[in-house]
Amino acid sequence: MFAHNFIMQGGEGDSIVVDAHLVHFCSDSETMVGLKFEPLQGAANVKCAEEYARVFAERIRPAQGMVEYAVVEHGDYRRVRRATRSPEESCLVGHSLEILNGTWQKKSPGI
Repeated sequence: MFAHNFIMQGGEGDSIVVDAHLVHFCSDSETMVGLKFEPLQGAANVKCAEEYARVFAERIRPAQGMVEYAVVEHGDYRRVRRATRSPEESCLVGHSLEILNGTWQKKSPGI
């Protein structure tokens, strides 16, 4: 699930306009605000099968990298910097960031 420029409601009825990307991975039940990805130098590549707006494509992406984001839960805010847990997570992160930045598009084979 993706979002950007959204309003977050607090427990006290207050609200905050968040000018950042939000990504939620349902499989891990993890919500990340301001997600960033940095590929690890020398990391192998992985082939990722992706879909957006009923367009399917394959991408070659780094299989491992560092992710940085904020976790905002129950009024708590904390910064996280960690290695991706799997090549699948690296695929999801790369795809998510391209969707949110408006740079994902179907590419012709061999490009």
